[in-house]
Amino acid sequence: MKTFHVIALAVLLSGVWWIPFSMGGGEGEGVGDKSAKSEAGGRDGEGATGGESGKGQGGGMVRVLGGFVVERVAGAPLVERPIMGSFDDRGRLYVSDSAGVNLPGDQLVKNPPHRIVVLEDVDGDGRFDKSRVFADKIVFPQGLLWHEGAVFVASPPCLWKLEDTNGDGVCDKRTALISGFPLTGVSDDMHGACLGPDGFIYVCCGRIAHHLLDVNGKAIEAGGSQPVLVRCRPDGSGAEVVGGTHGNGVEVAWTEEGDAFVSGTFYGGAGMRDALIHFVEGGDYPILDQPMSAHQMKSTGDLLPPMVHMGASAPAGLMRYRGRGLGDGFQGNLFCAYFNLHAVRRHVVERVGATFRASSEDFVTSTNVDFHPTDVFEDPRDGSLLVVDTGGWFLIGCPTSAIAKPDVKGGIYRVRRKGGAAPTTARSEDSVASRRDAVWALTRRGDQDSRAGVRAALGDSSASVRQVAAYSAGLHRDAAAEKKLLELMSGDTLSIKREAATALGRIGNPEAVPVLLAAMKGADRFLDHAIIYALIRLKDREATEKGLRDSDSSVKRGALIALDQMEGGRLTPEVVAPMLNPVEPALRKAAVGVLARHPEWAGAMLGYFREALSGRGELAAGRREELRLQLVAFAGDAGLQELIGSTLRDVKTPLDVKLLMLETIAQAAGGKLPEAWAAALTQCLKERDERIIRQAVLTVRALPDGKTVSLDDAMLGVARDAKLPVDLRVDALSVAVPRLNVVEGSLFDLLLGSLDKSKPALLRVAAAEAIGRAKLGTDQLKRLAEPLSLAGPLELPKLLVAFSGGGDAGVGASLVGALEKAPGAKGLRPAMLQETLAKYPAEVRQSAGPLMERLSATVAQQKSRLDELERGVSGGDVGRGRAIFFGAKAACATCHTVRDEGGQVGPNLSQIGAVRGRRDLLEAIVYPSATFARTFEPYVVKTKDGVVEAGVISRETADAVYLMTGPRSEKRFERGNIKELRRSDVSVMPQGLDAQLTGQEMGDLIAFLGSLK
Repeated sequence: MKTFHVIALAVLLSGVWWIPFSMGGGEGEGVGDKSAKSEAGGRDGEGATGGESGKGQGGGMVRVLGGFVVERVAGAPLVERPIMGSFDDRGRLYVSDSAGVNLPGDQLVKNPPHRIVVLEDVDGDGRFDKSRVFADKIVFPQGLLWHEGAVFVASPPCLWKLEDTNGDGVCDKRTALISGFPLTGVSDDMHGACLGPDGFIYVCCGRIAHHLLDVNGKAIEAGGSQPVLVRCRPDGSGAEVVGGTHGNGVEVAWTEEGDAFVSGTFYGGAGMRDALIHFVEGGDYPILDQPMSAHQMKSTGDLLPPMVHMGASAPAGLMRYRGRGLGDGFQGNLFCAYFNLHAVRRHVVERVGATFRASSEDFVTSTNVDFHPTDVFEDPRDGSLLVVDTGGWFLIGCPTSAIAKPDVKGGIYRVRRKGGAAPTTARSEDSVASRRDAVWALTRRGDQDSRAGVRAALGDSSASVRQVAAYSAGLHRDAAAEKKLLELMSGDTLSIKREAATALGRIGNPEAVPVLLAAMKGADRFLDHAIIYALIRLKDREATEKGLRDSDSSVKRGALIALDQMEGGRLTPEVVAPMLNPVEPALRKAAVGVLARHPEWAGAMLGYFREALSGRGELAAGRREELRLQLVAFAGDAGLQELIGSTLRDVKTPLDVKLLMLETIAQAAGGKLPEAWAAALTQCLKERDERIIRQAVLTVRALPDGKTVSLDDAMLGVARDAKLPVDLRVDALSVAVPRLNVVEGSLFDLLLGSLDKSKPALLRVAAAEAIGRAKLGTDQLKRLAEPLSLAGPLELPKLLVAFSGGGDAGVGASLVGALEKAPGAKGLRPAMLQETLAKYPAEVRQSAGPLMERLSATVAQQKSRLDELERGVSGGDVGRGRAIFFGAKAACATCHTVRDEGGQVGPNLSQIGAVRGRRDLLEAIVYPSATFARTFEPYVVKTKDGVVEAGVISRETADAVYLMTGPRSEKRFERGNIKELRRSDVSVMPQGLDAQLTGQEMGDLIAFLGSLK
């Protein structure tokens, strides 16, 4: 077939990507009638819905940008808790519908509770009035697509294809196209399915351990926890991992040229959380709270940046608007549903080099805290937008109300332009769009004749058409297109060069290497990534090595990274070390990254480290961080351990270098503490400079319990030194105190004095923790009763541990009497009190009965308490609230950060007001264990040698788990020594803060938190 004829046929086929259709009835029994429509519907309003239909439980209107109207077009009983939706070619809407349960994955899979329903608008008025169940017993539908007569649903552990083979309107055939996705029940397992313009179906896999298999059971990837974007054809063939994403990708949208955008959560980086990213093949993006060791994608340098950063907003459904119904200026815009913001935002994207930038604004919003949009998509008939509100049922890990609200049901809203009839949605007949659509149609066909047509389009006069053709040639690995792709690399736009480089990498001919290296000059980060990724795939060491000798530092850098990442790159430290040139910062940074990935080079690098630590001038901030990363990477080498130790012991070593060595030991020490380091730490603890002593104490505190026995005498020396600050003495004592058979009087007095209410909150907590770790005598426990009776919610749980070993009736009576008075006891968990009193005489446990009864609040009592408090905290002053947050009484800043100020134990609250209403904030303060922010769930670690610690996992490595047990206390636990690691249902944030604050103070605090947006 001639190329011309192929193109002509493709033009005819291009309508597959955009099919106009008319409304039609559906088969099967309908659920609901005009009365159901009356409940689901509502009247148009200017900028807001009118009547009850616009309100959820608790009130709050659904509003839309000026010039538009919004109405509720579906709700119960047609659909109760909709999650995602997709139109078929007859205008019927397939919707995943939740049963309203929040269950872990192992329970969900035993009796799958969710379903998929089909909604119809029989009379064509835009509101749905008929519903039937298409499929039930769905595990957890986290994405939905209708395509070519089938429904594709992302329901872990599989991407399913659901078909109705006998035409009765009900699914009777289920095929697992891709399996092996994680199944946890927290909605981070997988998302999709999304139809790409190339005809492939795309699914996001989250940052939880997975092992993906194709339709035939063959492994798609080696497994791991790297979040990835995976694709396959509608029959399951051609399955492959396309690249990494942020921690939990949700939905994908494409430009006309095939550029992909992904919404999602847990994008890492300083001060970041959730984001929209420009996705590129082989891309690697920051993953919140996961170290670089968790990344399994090939590194091409810096992790790729976000296009839009949205804080803790929980971006969900994403779409790119194609129609004209919204008016001028909306075509090509992205619309994203933000679960936590109770909003749909509009993002206007603009191409910049090989990537994009975006400006954002609210499009649909609601003041109802139970309005949680999860999807937004276009109705192809009139160009209106449909917004799915799932209601109040989902609460796992999302910063919303923790009291489950399955009774607060969701609905579906339609947004139209105000006034006037719906305009036509016929596609433009301009020649560029027609030619571009033709190339997409050829791409979906994929046969030899079609590929010939695509090759012809590589020379098209339109950059839009050329970019699609370059993508298509790469998708099908068309070797015959290589010559034209090389031409594009030499003189086209950056975005086309990016696609051409990706295609050349997929085709696999090493002859492309010189052209790729030359294109590194003037590349932005996204083109730079595509070129380096292509070089890694091509695996031609000799050709790539020539780039190391190029006069351009960007070419040298690209070649260096590619050689390090490719199979058979055979780099040596002698090749890399000369590139640590401060005159070329980007090259130097790449060389540092390469060195950090090769701990086996430590011996060869000793000379370099000796020179770097020689003390010739102060370390610059950037240089200091580089050295720390390198030292940690090579810290397992005995020669480097001795060098670090001798550097610390040398009196001539500058202060900044010594502090760097101590930080390195804190991060790198594992297993047995090297003798060189133990000796150096002992010397540092006896230094005269308080800064060195303080960092040495912090270093020892970070080491695993049991590894610091040899340092106990030196730590006790710090604790006994009355010339040192009290907080430093308490920190030192806290490390050694578990191994003391008796806590001497002066040290016990130090701890008791530190509990005084006039002392800073951090000191009180540290002293309470040290007391809880100590072995106290009967007299000491009785003396402890008085400060216990004054203890607030921060200190009391830690102090209570000191009494858990039991005692006589006198000690027990003092304990119960103190708890009856203690302000912090109102937040005490009954289980903890029960456990503490277990080893005391029966009469002591009996005397605690009234206290236990008061502590055992039911959910109804909790709700009543919240109602009572909410009535008393109206108003509030932001300035006073800020003072309370950072002050000693509430001590919120000991664990939480606002605008880079505060602790790191709990979530960053810099934007908390955008995602939580007043009621939710109040609930989080009063009942912190009711829900946990994702990545800040509490854990309990039990070691084989009997240590039990509770806290938040701060980081993990291959051989250790790090637990934040307090505001300044990070503990390292070797994996081999962990007997049990389990989720706890008790927050590390203490309960009972409401007892510490007056109603006015609570109102001020909530006003401050609500202002943080």
